[in-house]
Amino acid sequence: MGQATLRLDAGDVDDVRRHRLTRSLFDDLRALHLVNIARPELEAPQGARSGTGQGVAELIITGVLSTGTVTAIAKVITAYLDRTKSRSVTWLQDGREVTFTGISQQDQAALAEALAGASDPEGG
Repeated sequence: MGQATLRLDAGDVDDVRRHRLTRSLFDDLRALHLVNIARPELEAPQGARSGTGQGVAELIITGVLSTGTVTAIAKVITAYLDRTKSRSVTWLQDGREVTFTGISQQDQAALAEALAGASDPEGG
């Protein structure tokens, strides 16, 4: 099982808008039914009412991150970026960091192969 973090950069937006954008990507990825999607639990800032807070602009993906799965996720991220006009989504996994911006389909396929390569030795 692999794990990756997606970090959303929506630019200069308020917390409510950032939450909506993150929730939209969460829902899009969950609709794939290929991986588990969660929001990381973080300590709440000092003075906050509750004991924990959620990382509004981050999502955690866990599951088998094969080339096919990563390609599907990359397509969802690209469609999300086109639809919401967010600046970028950064994929963090095993010390690697790749940033998606509205990239072409050919670049998207190459990126998906590169991301899946380290966690998918069988290639599929």
